[in-house]
Amino acid sequence: FLDFNDDREVHKLSQKSAAAKNWKTLSDPMALTHIDLKNKNNKVDTIEKTLTITKDGTLNALLLYFETTLSANNVLSLHPAQVAASNHWSCPLFLVEDKVVNKGDAMQVQYSLKNLKSNIEIHAL
Repeated sequence: FLDFNDDREVHKLSQKSAAAKNWKTLSDPMALTHIDLKNKNNKVDTIEKTLTITKDGTLNALLLYFETTLSANNVLSLHPAQVAASNHWSCPLFLVEDKVVNKGDAMQVQYSLKNLKSNIEIHAL
């Protein structure tokens, strides 16, 4: 769910992260939370973080991906710049109606996890 304080429609898709490798990014990646995947009863109460826009542009999507540490020197990442072109894993992609943003703009991101289901909301500040 993305909310820009109006009635814009949001569509959720799945996107292979390798396909996003050359997409223009408008902010640096932001860690939403840390989840212990060994615990199937994991729960994350709603957390709020501020995402700062680092480049002028048109915001029209949000790509969520994960990184996990498998061992001290082995990290599995679906960051688009780090995956191989042959990677077949997909990430949630939230499409929204175009919104012009400027460097320095801030977005409030709210995230929660319950019963292994994520919920995300974004609001312009």
